[in-house]
Amino acid sequence: MKIGFGEGIITPPGRVSLRGQYHIRVSETPREDIRAIAMAVTDGDTTVFWVACDLCAIDDPLPADVYSLTKDILPVREDGIILSATHIHTGPYLVDTISGLNGNRMIPDGTTSADDCRRAVAEGIVTAMKAAYDARRECTLSATCARTRTGVNRRIRYTDNSAVMYGSTARKDFVGSEGRDGGPTQLLYVRDAKGELYGVIADVPCTAQVVEGKNYITPDYPGAAREILARELPNVTLMTLIGAAGDLSPHILIERVPGDPNDRDEDGREAFGRLLAEMVLEHRDDAYDVCEKPEMRYVCENVTLPVWASTDAEYEEAKTWLAELRKQYGDDLNYEKMIAQGFRDTLRFSKALAEIKRHNPDPDVFDVRVHVLRLGNVAFITNPFELYVEYADRMKAALRGVQVFDVELTGHCPGYLATVRGTRGGGYSATIFSGRTSPAGGEILTKASIQALKRIFDR
Repeated sequence: MKIGFGEGIITPPGRVSLRGQYHIRVSETPREDIRAIAMAVTDGDTTVFWVACDLCAIDDPLPADVYSLTKDILPVREDGIILSATHIHTGPYLVDTISGLNGNRMIPDGTTSADDCRRAVAEGIVTAMKAAYDARRECTLSATCARTRTGVNRRIRYTDNSAVMYGSTARKDFVGSEGRDGGPTQLLYVRDAKGELYGVIADVPCTAQVVEGKNYITPDYPGAAREILARELPNVTLMTLIGAAGDLSPHILIERVPGDPNDRDEDGREAFGRLLAEMVLEHRDDAYDVCEKPEMRYVCENVTLPVWASTDAEYEEAKTWLAELRKQYGDDLNYEKMIAQGFRDTLRFSKALAEIKRHNPDPDVFDVRVHVLRLGNVAFITNPFELYVEYADRMKAALRGVQVFDVELTGHCPGYLATVRGTRGGGYSATIFSGRTSPAGGEILTKASIQALKRIFDR
């Protein structure tokens, strides 16, 4: 087996509209280039390319664009290209996006078009893939967990069992966070035949959105970690993947201490990057050998999930509520006009629109792609969602003696995938408009993922 790493710059040219919030933000000049970090793995005649991208999400048709640029120059098949996003909120739109909340065109005149942004990203990804393929060498692998808290649960629960993303902890009815915090970080160290470290894969259960509200392009904390490691290990490539973090973020809500770095500003980004870099450095000599001659196996499967449909009661309630709004704001429920007149219940408004649209949906199912890559005694398994961490916990615990790296936001993202507990709490990320499938789909995805993991290990 041979593994190589490469990277490419994916920063679009010009003024760029930034994706990740519900208002327009424009980057005049990048603070730092965003990048694609690629790994090429070859075993015999099979080559798999995995690319971690400093992006909010992987949007169609980006994977098709990348394949069309590589099929004639690299030994690759369409389902052998795995694209994952780090979920930065300071990168470009890759498609002409209409926000689900405000209906605004999010790419204003005078900024780089979505097509041109996507072209720049695709070309940078191909550069990274070619470099990784050319850099392949025989390797040995070692792995471990850094048991340090990374992301924290961002859903705050109250005495009425409701939950609010980034909810106030100062309310008298505050109970606590809805679920567990993030961590540990899974680490895979790749060394050449001489024992020299030349690549590290870090699977971090925390989205890269420390500076999510800034008005410039930046790769967030993965970029900060790369900068630090480049000084300590100048010939080593760091590839950051994001583990399940639909209910996690880097923003501390409960245990804030005076003097802590601002986890929404540059000092927080640097602190989180330093944390990741220190984990990589601390554990590089105590990781266990995956095996002397790592076996590679790879499968790509489609899993069919149900569309989250509204009930008859939800549909009728939504129609009645929207009818009342039309009496107040007119037949054209224009979001900006409503906000100007004092309307604030945007969550309920978006939920009602989704309940109308999702009543008796046609089609009522959709497919998602799951990649499973085995490298010796380590397995990587992907999903395209902002996945609540509970699902990943179940996947990772299913196989004894196997270290499982779960990776979210791989392929086109159908939104959040909340748990039953999350949907009972409600709030953003856990209602019908936040994701394409319900916890019923989460059960199907989890069981299918566990079955795929067991098959790839012949269990």
